[in-house]
Amino acid sequence: MSWQNYAIQVLSGLAGIGGVAKYLLEELPKEGHQVAAITRSQKPLPKEIIQHITDYSVSHLTKILQDCDAVISCITAHSPDFLDVHLSLLEACKISPKCKRFLPSAWSGNYEEVRDQPLFAGGELEQIYNALRIQSEIKWTLFCQGWMADYLVPSSQRYLDDLGERWVQDYERKTFTLYGNQWQQVDFTAARDAARAVAVLFNHDANDWEEFTCVSGQRLSWRELWEFVKTYDPAYEMKQKSVAQSIKQLMARENDASVAAAMYEIMGNTEALAFPEGKVDRHRQKYFQGLKFRTLAQLVKEAKDNPGKVI
Repeated sequence: MSWQNYAIQVLSGLAGIGGVAKYLLEELPKEGHQVAAITRSQKPLPKEIIQHITDYSVSHLTKILQDCDAVISCITAHSPDFLDVHLSLLEACKISPKCKRFLPSAWSGNYEEVRDQPLFAGGELEQIYNALRIQSEIKWTLFCQGWMADYLVPSSQRYLDDLGERWVQDYERKTFTLYGNQWQQVDFTAARDAARAVAVLFNHDANDWEEFTCVSGQRLSWRELWEFVKTYDPAYEMKQKSVAQSIKQLMARENDASVAAAMYEIMGNTEALAFPEGKVDRHRQKYFQGLKFRTLAQLVKEAKDNPGKVI
């Protein structure tokens, strides 16, 4: 059966309007989806985007979702009510007469095999996953794209905010931190490519969705990423950090930023950022035929060829 038969004809609700959501706002309409933003406060969005201001209570969300066919969450995992918001969204979908598709906010690692990371969100993601699994009314998938490759390009060319020490590059000091044994595998995907894939996925029969959907533009080890960065910007110098150093930093709990950085570093020392072998290729064949996922070199070249443009 052709995927064109399953386009969202009315409205797709987008919860949480941050960097990832901005790519989705641009890419969803290209696949025929109308989009409404669901947010706690008014955002500076294009006039054609409907904005629903909400407290994320079930009763309020139920009213918002009554005209939606699907809801996509971009709520940050750092949010103190990350779990409660997702459980409310799921309950509102159950009550809604037509909003029966739900894409929770995962957006990164190999949650299929490593569901306890990142440490700041693993436990809550597991509870969300279990709540989804025990019901059958709502079709869902955890969409995973690994690390957003966009952190390699200037901040003016991405909607994603800088991560500070949570990312391997220090843009000001021109240093690159190599984790652990340097050879942990990581799947990287450009945010816009991931958003486009979500738009295409929502045009497939949701009965054909799997629990985990994986996309990737390129798989590299941290060492290979360092060699790539050094090639396109020779000014960078490398430093190394062991997993023991990251654990000690986490235990010291000097401040929120250092704790968050340590958690990301520990994640980078594990297999939590590389998808099951063969799954990316199988999902490209199943859902994303003809869709382009840029490599890191293609992404960086596009940024250099289009200065000032969000790529």
